[in-house]
Amino acid sequence: MGVVSEEVKGEIERILRERGVKAGCPRCGAREFAVIVEGYTAVFLQPTDLKAANLQSPNVPAVALVCRNCGFISQHALGVLGLMPKRQAKKE
Repeated sequence: MGVVSEEVKGEIERILRERGVKAGCPRCGAREFAVIVEGYTAVFLQPTDLKAANLQSPNVPAVALVCRNCGFISQHALGVLGLMPKRQAKKE
């Protein structure tokens, strides 16, 4: 797993600021969050029957921000932020 570069972290922070994301933690009120540097995360979409749940299901790639005070984690979908690679059209 690669490390998220400082350039990409800066781009994520810039995009979130431009979109009006405030740094206040909903748990403790602290104002400072950090971008997780070890990689990205994913929110797995599970069927309504939890007996069939698995980690092979479709997912939403995300970047996680962590409150530097209490450790609260918030996630932001990479696709919505415009950070996912463009899909190539299927050749038939």
